[in-house]
Amino acid sequence: LLCLNYAETQSFPERRVEIYEEALEALLKKWDSSRQIQRGTLYKTLSLGRKKQMFARIAYDAFARGQILFEQSELEAALLAYLKHVPELPAEIDIDAEAVLQEIIAQHGIFAHQANRLYSFAHLTFQEYYTAKYIVDNITSGALDTLLRNVADDKWRETILMTASLLADATDFLNAFGAALNSIAAADRRLTELLAMVDRLAFSARAEYRHP
Repeated sequence: LLCLNYAETQSFPERRVEIYEEALEALLKKWDSSRQIQRGTLYKTLSLGRKKQMFARIAYDAFARGQILFEQSELEAALLAYLKHVPELPAEIDIDAEAVLQEIIAQHGIFAHQANRLYSFAHLTFQEYYTAKYIVDNITSGALDTLLRNVADDKWRETILMTASLLADATDFLNAFGAALNSIAAADRRLTELLAMVDRLAFSARAEYRHP
């Protein structure tokens, strides 16, 4: 990913989320002419924005279910479910989801074939990034609630960090994140007692530095 970034921009991003953002965009823009895939294919006609939107939706739906591996038929169904609602495509078009999947694998390597009829995003980072991107783009449509329900789950750690980093202003997100953590703490009697004890000790402490 770092090599992809440097090849495109001759520099390294300062923020980690930008590494994924710029490298994935570079992957999506590259079209390998040596693969002998016709230029007029349905997938090729999708705009860069539509491709990003499609991968984000698939990544989020699966990640919310705790899923990182897809049966081939399941992944093809997810591609078809998105493509048949793309307004730029004719309603009567016959969508070959298997051909679209193979085209994505051949051209970009966003998805990878893991075993017999089993696929995944080529790297977990790709799925985490696209999940965060979907949450940011749909933050007022309930996607954020899914993340907040999983704040204590280590598997969501990278997605939480990337969501905060992708937001232009993360203030509201961090407030909601803090409230979700407080709810978890309030539900645990021993933790609540521990925090209350720490609070009492902090207020009884005499020190020259600013009160903790």
